Amino acid sequence: WMAWFEKQLKISLSQIVPDPGMVREIFQRRHLFVHNGGKVNRLYLLKLAGLPDLPLMGKELVVDGEYLTSAVDTLTCIGTLLVAFVMRRLARGDESDHAADTLVSEKAYDFMCQGRFSMTDKLTSAMIDDCKFDYLRLIMTVNRWLARKRLEGVEAIRQDVEAWQVSALQPRFALARLALLDDMEEGYKLGQLLLKQKDLSRDEWETW
Repeated sequence: WMAWFEKQLKISLSQIVPDPGMVREIFQRRHLFVHNGGKVNRLYLLKLAGLPDLPLMGKELVVDGEYLTSAVDTLTCIGTLLVAFVMRRLARGDESDHAADTLVSEKAYDFMCQGRFSMTDKLTSAMIDDCKFDYLRLIMTVNRWLARKRLEGVEAIRQDVEAWQVSALQPRFALARLALLDDMEEGYKLGQLLLKQKDLSRDEWETW
């Protein structure tokens, strides 16, 4: 499939997922369970040649909840990004916006609300650099920082967030900066001020 996309649209699997080997393993494990009862055979090992820590011939693999969740998230991320990359190739966007960027940003936010932070990180990381709309790029950046904060802790993002200059941006980004750095006291004060000035809606305040 990806050979076709690479030939026709110049879209490679490595653009979409940082570890293509993981995707190969998901498909090959599926084949293994459908055709060989989940026991490792020569075909499985041949298809995954070059990957580290391959199981021994005859070992019976499992698909538990953790593996299944990871596989579903990975394939969902790939599907979403593949659609977005195809949209970028085939659909015209103006100089400041593109429907592909909006699609990924909204999906990334939905996944963040569901607590699927690795999905938010993967989706935004793949699209930020080429996002045409400055405002949307800022939104994706904030959501990526938040996802990484949930996954790795605030210290993983502190240096980048502290270096982020928000004085020339909309006030809501100053609020986002405070929240990312866990400065809840100042964040609450600024949030209440933005509500009074109608720079932030009640729904946004409660949801965010």
